[in-house]
Amino acid sequence: MLSDYNLIVLCAEAFATGAIHEELTPTLYRLSTEGIIFNNYYNSFINNTTDGEYTMCMGLYPDNSRDKASASFYASRNSYLPFCLGNAFLEQKGVQSYGYHNHISQYYGRNQTHPNMGYIMKFAKDGLDMGNSWPTSDLDMMMQSVDDYIRQDEQFHAYYMTFSGHLMYYTYHNAMAKKNWNLVKDLEGLSDMSKCYLACNIELDRALAYLMERLEEAGVADKTAIVLAGD
Repeated sequence: MLSDYNLIVLCAEAFATGAIHEELTPTLYRLSTEGIIFNNYYNSFINNTTDGEYTMCMGLYPDNSRDKASASFYASRNSYLPFCLGNAFLEQKGVQSYGYHNHISQYYGRNQTHPNMGYIMKFAKDGLDMGNSWPTSDLDMMMQSVDDYIRQDEQFHAYYMTFSGHLMYYTYHNAMAKKNWNLVKDLEGLSDMSKCYLACNIELDRALAYLMERLEEAGVADKTAIVLAGD
């Protein structure tokens, strides 16, 4: 059904359905109500970022006996991975794929693992100007990356590991929660931590809104699949 579509994959930091709000995260709401939703699944291991991202990128279960420093993703950095999407697009279609993460490249060894999956990567302070906040803005990452791959006459694939949704969910400790606090502070029935979590994901929603606007402007929105799942 999606043969020859462009593909944009987002592994969204700490994403869960609590980030979807019809008014405050309308783009996420649109994707969750108009797209293809995979509800009939269960998770057989306790996620952390690197193992959840590994599973999404590899289609394999992680080895949970490993610690984070030697996790399954890091162990794959020198493996031959022809079926990862970046390599598959390059080897099967001759399409160079691009990847982005708005945190430092050395974290979890992504500067080694992600190029090995076939991506030309940009990270915070290594291709992306993200500043020093914790966490950084997914919108800023999106605005600095879309021009790398969006071409009307050429198929493309891009991968994002987002960061704006990262804990801790306190305004004094989280730049994205503080940035968007005024949009959530008066919500009823939510704890302050829940409000901060939603505020963080407003930044992800803004990134997606920008992405979809650019796809529409380029005339490729109807031929582009966007895949989003939590880490």
